[in-house]
Amino acid sequence: EGASACLKGQEALGYDAQDISGNYFMAKLIGLNVETMIRLFAPASVRNTLNNALPNVILETGFVGPASFAYGGLSGAVSIVGDVIPAGLQIKGYLKFLGYRMYADVNIVPFLRINITLIADPINIAGIF
Repeated sequence: EGASACLKGQEALGYDAQDISGNYFMAKLIGLNVETMIRLFAPASVRNTLNNALPNVILETGFVGPASFAYGGLSGAVSIVGDVIPAGLQIKGYLKFLGYRMYADVNIVPFLRINITLIADPINIAGIF
């Protein structure tokens, strides 16, 4: 029944003061959606009001399952226990937005490239599309 009041995560951090191009950060989060954010951060006095006022399609908006946020220095990809942190900024996971689900993999390497992969559920608008 709904989201728990828990945001689960796993992080990895690498820091080198001498060669910042090799620095990296990765966070995998589970439970990152509107309902969980309300349960965790909204004041108790408005928590129930928000949960009751917002429709489920809004409360469920967010990442479904694990979402990965990573930054790798420009020296290249870093491999950490089965995960690869690419150079640049990466956001990856399944996103649910207004009832539609999509897979997103966004990788931005400043001044070099932007790669965006989006795979969405079929969209049905009034049976026309």
